Amino acid sequence: MVNIPNRIKIGVVVATQDRPELLSKRSIPSILGQSRPPDFLIVVDDSHLEENCKFNENYIKSIDTNNTNVAIIRNHRTLGACGSWNTGIDWIFRQHTSPQFTYVAILDDDDSWLPNYLETCLKECMSGNFDMVAAGIQRFESEHTEPVIYPAPSALYADDFLVGNGGIQGSNIFIRMSAMLMAGCFDESLRSSTDRDLCIRIADLGTVTYTPIPSNLVKHYAELDRVRLTTKGSEAKLSGLTVFWMKYYGRMDSHQREQFKERAERLFSWHPPIKNLSVSQAKSKSTLRPYAAPWIAPVPPTRTPFSLVIGVITSEPRTLWPLLQSINVQRLGARVLVLDNGCPSIELNEMIKKVTKIGLEVHIIDQQQQQGDATRGLFGQPYKQRPLGQVGIAQARTMIQRYLGRELARNNDSIGWLMDDDMRIDKRAKSFIAWLPILREAGVDAVLGAYEGSSPNPPINGLRVQLVDLVHNLNWLNGLEPGELLPDRSAENKLSRLHCPDYYYDLSRKHTSHLEKPHWVEGMVEHETVMEARNRLLEGANNLIFGHPLTRPLVVNTPSDPLIDIKDSVNRGGTTFILNHTTLTLTPNPKYQIGGQEARRSDMMWAIVNRYFRGFSVKAVGFPVDHIARNSLKAELNVPKVKAEIIGSAMYAGLMFFLTNNPSHSLVFTKKDISEIQSFIEQNLLDRMIQLEMSFYRIRGLHRSLKENFDEPLIQPLMNQLEDLFSDEKWSNLHEEVMQHRTSENVEFLTTIRDVAEDYAASDLEVVLRMNRNWKGLGDIYV
Repeated sequence: MVNIPNRIKIGVVVATQDRPELLSKRSIPSILGQSRPPDFLIVVDDSHLEENCKFNENYIKSIDTNNTNVAIIRNHRTLGACGSWNTGIDWIFRQHTSPQFTYVAILDDDDSWLPNYLETCLKECMSGNFDMVAAGIQRFESEHTEPVIYPAPSALYADDFLVGNGGIQGSNIFIRMSAMLMAGCFDESLRSSTDRDLCIRIADLGTVTYTPIPSNLVKHYAELDRVRLTTKGSEAKLSGLTVFWMKYYGRMDSHQREQFKERAERLFSWHPPIKNLSVSQAKSKSTLRPYAAPWIAPVPPTRTPFSLVIGVITSEPRTLWPLLQSINVQRLGARVLVLDNGCPSIELNEMIKKVTKIGLEVHIIDQQQQQGDATRGLFGQPYKQRPLGQVGIAQARTMIQRYLGRELARNNDSIGWLMDDDMRIDKRAKSFIAWLPILREAGVDAVLGAYEGSSPNPPINGLRVQLVDLVHNLNWLNGLEPGELLPDRSAENKLSRLHCPDYYYDLSRKHTSHLEKPHWVEGMVEHETVMEARNRLLEGANNLIFGHPLTRPLVVNTPSDPLIDIKDSVNRGGTTFILNHTTLTLTPNPKYQIGGQEARRSDMMWAIVNRYFRGFSVKAVGFPVDHIARNSLKAELNVPKVKAEIIGSAMYAGLMFFLTNNPSHSLVFTKKDISEIQSFIEQNLLDRMIQLEMSFYRIRGLHRSLKENFDEPLIQPLMNQLEDLFSDEKWSNLHEEVMQHRTSENVEFLTTIRDVAEDYAASDLEVVLRMNRNWKGLGDIYV
């Protein structure tokens, strides 16, 4: 049997920024001189000056030790201490060590430890199986004065850290990695007050065991003659205090608020932001949803009227029906092609009766028609078999695109619109549709629209941030009078969205500062009270696992001028406007197979082929369509969908990284290209799995915070879901399923992508010839 103490690992993280002398002569020597050496020492460099980066790199690489795995890397997350620390924690997490049996220690680059610091911390943890310990601090304000002693806190209470520093700062944090991950690590939206924020979240877990170390083993240097992060009046310190205040003032009682303001003003010359919260104003007289952005672009120049043909796939007529209703209400004069992808016949017939009553022109492409056309080769060789029932999204997309492309080809003035069946349109549609001829005149072949409302990603990829919001909103709302009107914090949300466009997505590759910064509940109806908003929040929380957003709906930045705001993109989703029918008649949705299962992102592959191979102009602009998450009777991770999303997005990210560096590439890949893309794909896949696993830990922690701090029967379904779906066993099953992916499937997809497109393009010509040009339009082909 393995001795538990021998399994324990210690990882030390040092973040450094332009202090090479202190790093090399103070902090690192104190680590190397530890009586119990760390197993890992990771230095994360966030220096501005390249000469300092070079010095640090050379110094760290010169360290020769047999006891410690030493490395230095650049900060690849948010600039600043929090991003650097989290980069280091991420690095340790990747060293294939168990978070349960690994402790993380933080040391600032200008501080030092006494030689027995790590040994003492580990012994104390082992003595009582503690998750966290903290030693006392010796604070030196000059080399000529005696240190001021700051003992470690006797216990961790969130209230102690709301008002001031409770005795823990970066250099005396020693915590089990699993507890750190469950607390969410450092909040990268904070430039200061970071340790207080972390300790509040650790305390909120309710199950982290902690004990102080009576010895003062940390030397903290706060010389008054040099600029530091906590220097009085510094921009970084003031900014951090403001963000901390906005995050937590709603949780403080009136006495705590006054204490916070008095201390912050006295020590740092900080003043609270001038902000008068108004009553939340829902759009009571608008037919738009509260999160819907208004249309602000002017009316475009008048153009000759054109035919609009909408293409949509469905296997759920009840999901499609609200979309058809919204199309009818807006009186677009559009014809709608509906591809039956395995609809229950009773539901489909019921929907057809409803459509007939409202007079909307809808043409159903039934499965028998699809089968016959597939056998004749209309969709290309990969899709010659069309079994009855539901087929994969790539095949279904290719079929609806073929039918829509053929219909558009009959009238060069017509424009197509491909939408998912869980979309809804509103009065803004007429405004942006009027711009489509103008964009076509400007040479645009396909326009990628924008989602509003629910994210198209698997719900677990955005669950963490929604749960963060739930915890913070409950703390805020619990401090307000139930009968008062809900205060308006929408301006804070808007600013957060502006800074972090992937604010709704846990696995963002663009930024990570959004993960622990809360968004606040906004009013849904006029004169909504705190109690009403709170109940709505609690009841809605039970649908988070199904993808229904509470506090982070997708919000579109509608264009002020579509001709100016439109941009190159291949990030295609569930709403696409076709201005040139040959984007559909020449290009299929390539099917990327993973172990016999389709990966997601075939829409984006269609856009990539059209842009890089066909040379078409594919652009994106904020033409908004409301996306409503599908309802489900059962809460589940949906491992196949998550696997298809992760691997598909890794392929897309790897391919786009390569194409961004090779913008003139035509998708004829050499062996060297394939090898390079393969490397990008594998790295992206690893990164996403690491991000997802860390999200699993944080979701478990948020489940604990909800359980320990809120007795809320209304969210019991959510609590049961979290308990069931985010266990170690469920993660192991998901990880094993994803990592079975074979790299040979990447190679096959990339090397055949052009051939598949050419086969598809040629197949239509062959079918047209065999049909003796009998194509006469919708009436001849649709049943």
